[in-house]
Amino acid sequence: MHELEVTLQAPGEGPAVLSARGVIDQQTAGQLASVLEELSPHATPALIVDLSGVRLLAAPGVRVLLQASERYRAAGRLFVCAAASSSVAKALAAAGARPAPVTAPSLAAAIAVLGAAEAPGGGIVVSGAEPGMREQAERLRRRLQEQEALAQASGLLQERYELADLAAAERLIRQVAERYRLAPAALAAAVRASVRVSVHSGPSAAAVPGAPPPWPPARPPPPAPPLDLLPVAAPDTCSAEEVALALLDAALGVTGADRGSVQLFRHGRLDLVVHRGFDDAVQAVFAPVAVGGGDSVDGPGGSLQSTPVVSADGHCQGLVSTHSSQSAAAPTDRQLAVVDSLTAVAAAWFSWYRNCLLPAALGQLDVLGATARR
Repeated sequence: MHELEVTLQAPGEGPAVLSARGVIDQQTAGQLASVLEELSPHATPALIVDLSGVRLLAAPGVRVLLQASERYRAAGRLFVCAAASSSVAKALAAAGARPAPVTAPSLAAAIAVLGAAEAPGGGIVVSGAEPGMREQAERLRRRLQEQEALAQASGLLQERYELADLAAAERLIRQVAERYRLAPAALAAAVRASVRVSVHSGPSAAAVPGAPPPWPPARPPPPAPPLDLLPVAAPDTCSAEEVALALLDAALGVTGADRGSVQLFRHGRLDLVVHRGFDDAVQAVFAPVAVGGGDSVDGPGGSLQSTPVVSADGHCQGLVSTHSSQSAAAPTDRQLAVVDSLTAVAAAWFSWYRNCLLPAALGQLDVLGATARR
């Protein structure tokens, strides 16, 4: 008896993701067809069928996917098959359908495809024919990343504290995140990073033989540094994204630039956190810019200025960049001095967030996890 598991993630707006796991053949193709037929192409701007968990895609399953692809095409919607397995991709290609369904090698690649439109011959041209599709694809990508981070962190907690199941571990993460005003995904990322550090620290880090190495003690964090120069109402209750956005808006206001971004160092990687005025190519725009000391350079069609966000202890917390569409509009020395003052204020807060708030949350999570184990 061949088994097929089909799950559907259909947000209120934006692309839907249908995930299939198992075997799609004569016995199970009808199950997939039923789910696809119930999901109207008009109910979502695009549908990704994630086939990365499919071990075998037989001819009946291929026919079901081709029929669904044609329905979406006729409705003016995008239908993308994410086929991680080479055998699954070959089965779709061998069908010889014209126009062929859009395929991508992975779920991440399928999400990227959502910023494209289909050419008449079935090819892909980057044009963004569906209004707002790029933004919807970006929201979906972030949501999937957050879910993955939560799932990984929950698995680590379940193993560390011998919890009953993943759901219990995720509840702990969400409970502590709410208490410390953190995004669950941010706390999950800290859990993953801390577990890696604990593993590398060796057995001597454990207070009790066989017990997991301890996390920081559970104590309330000190008050957050003031954010007097930034439009943030309550430093103790805002998120890192809110502070980053306030910093960016203030920098744009000072320099008169029309576009910009803030990137933050998170666990050894410089991540794009917020941006204004850019499309999906924003990362490519900033990739060649070195983390320097408030340097201005001529960028494509304008002037780009980047300032490191450095805390008083000398640690670079991130980078704020502003881009003016006019080359002659490079910021003045006085404007750069004001931006330096803004970044100093934000850097103190980001340092507190990383060195005080996150460790306090991990300490509380350690206490609750140990209690749940007993």
